[in-house]
Amino acid sequence: MKTAFVLFFILLGILQVGILLSAWSAYRSQYKPTSLKYWSIALGISATSYFCFAVTLGSSEELLSKSNFMMTVANVLVVAGVLFQGLFARALRTEITPKLIKTFLVLMAIYAIAFEFTRGHTSFETRTIFVGLMLFFIYLWQLFEIKRTKKLNNSLQLKVLLGLVALEATFILLRVVVIYVANAHVQTLAQVPPLASMLLWLQLTLNILAYVSMVAFWYEEVTKATVVAEYENVKMKSLLEEKDQLLNNLVKTKKIAELGALSASIAHEINQPLGALKI
Repeated sequence: MKTAFVLFFILLGILQVGILLSAWSAYRSQYKPTSLKYWSIALGISATSYFCFAVTLGSSEELLSKSNFMMTVANVLVVAGVLFQGLFARALRTEITPKLIKTFLVLMAIYAIAFEFTRGHTSFETRTIFVGLMLFFIYLWQLFEIKRTKKLNNSLQLKVLLGLVALEATFILLRVVVIYVANAHVQTLAQVPPLASMLLWLQLTLNILAYVSMVAFWYEEVTKATVVAEYENVKMKSLLEEKDQLLNNLVKTKKIAELGALSASIAHEINQPLGALKI
């Protein structure tokens, strides 16, 4: 069980780094929404948390080792990653203010202190329920932000993201219920209820898919922005060509008018002597 968990977290971390690198072309495009920054931060923090979990679980057999501070670091990073996911969802429709960022940093500091206390003074069940409920409410906030954005942009990827986040919240809440009901006095990974482990693996897999849907949404938006830009360029080029053609026509018309005036003047000068001769 321990090896399976370690390998699973390493795999998740590698997948998230791969997703982050796959978005490189989005960074190089002219269309760079603010939400891209928060998505990247969330993904980087999440990948780091998975590697921290792999190191933590690989170095200790006991899940409640009071000397393992890395467990606090990993859990704080998990919550921070989910919070930045929420900022990504909010940034899709409105600006993120510095005040909101500072508020979140304060909340993270409070959460870190609270988790460190639960790690040293409470059971695995209490700690898991605390973290699970924290994540559940953050995911509810994400759902709220994505729904509001979907009203402005009815993108297929946003619909997929909404469904994935809803499933994540559901699996987290179910895991909290399973841990609470089982009350197994867990000390090692082998004692974790299998259903709780399965729900965790499903939720983390859905989280990977959620990040994929986010980057797919970006590519969709980048494609739209590129098409609009190309259309505007073609339209501008067409207008410039029409302008040049109009100027050329005006020049030609002016020359013809000048030539007509010159011809009329010459004809007048010729007709005057001829008229005098006739008299």
